[in-house]
Amino acid sequence: MKLVMIYGPPAVGKLTVAKALQEATGFRLLHNHLFTDICDAVFEKFGTQARTELNLQLRTDVIRATAKDGALGMIFTFSYYAGPLREAADHAVRTYIRVIKELQGEIYFVKLSCDMPELEKRVKNSSRAGTRKITDIEKLRRVLQEERPAEIPLQIAESYTIDNTHLSPKVVATMIKDYTIRPQ
Repeated sequence: MKLVMIYGPPAVGKLTVAKALQEATGFRLLHNHLFTDICDAVFEKFGTQARTELNLQLRTDVIRATAKDGALGMIFTFSYYAGPLREAADHAVRTYIRVIKELQGEIYFVKLSCDMPELEKRVKNSSRAGTRKITDIEKLRRVLQEERPAEIPLQIAESYTIDNTHLSPKVVATMIKDYTIRPQ
């Protein structure tokens, strides 16, 4: 099984691209907010050890179950931060890598980025309304400053980085598909 992990800052288009990639590949898609919504329902505070552990356990259980079910691939979205949550993020990435190796699968990390004016435009997109996603420019700026979205360190895993400021989700999905589904 192939696991494609799409990450980047809030409003960069992770879910939009993931949906386009799902359409192009037939891979199963579980986005970040499916997991965070479960954790939010159980825990009052973000970032606690128990919440972080549950989130990781849910994700790894889904990876294992999906592989056991014979899926060719799966797409996850998430955010990777260099701020106070860095240690937990590094642990999670290492865990995903370990689980996929145990399953004899392949894992690909894809970082999306875009310029700040575009992020500020996207954060107000109507598709984000009615979700627990950030929809306010000031909150976006605060999260970017305090939690500092970053690239996964190379010593942990290689990332394929795509600046999607001026690219359609379909074009980005094609780029990811070409990167992850290479001839053997």
